[in-house]
Amino acid sequence: MNDENEKLIFFCEECGEKNLVDSDIIKEGRVTFKCAHCNYLNNYPVPGFKNKAN
Repeated sequence: MNDENEKLIFFCEECGEKNLVDSDIIKEGRVTFKCAHCNYLNNYPVPGFKNKAN
């Protein structure tokens, strides 16, 4: 797992819509992304995810 350009599904905390997010934006076990539907800035932990770089 954690292949380059892998897309992960995250749901917006504000509107609940599904977002496809590149795995390479997960840094130090957290993901931060702007919802494609409502533009809410989401930021929450991704337990167990290993960073590719480092």
